Amino acid sequence: MMRITQFEVAGPDGPVPLDGQPGSEQVDRYFVKPSDTLSAGDYQVRWRGLSDDGHMMSDGFNFSVEP
Repeated sequence: MMRITQFEVAGPDGPVPLDGQPGSEQVDRYFVKPSDTLSAGDYQVRWRGLSDDGHMMSDGFNFSVEP
């Protein structure tokens, strides 16, 4: 379990607005969706969190949307 402290998605047009932001609750999964349809291109997801034992964690991944 961990608390997500930051979650960002960036794409070819810059930051992607998301429906929802991280809260203060502990989660084992985090779901969020973009406010609008994503255009074709490459995207980067970056997140940070705090585990229940107090360790900071961060990671990310990339994905592409085909036209």
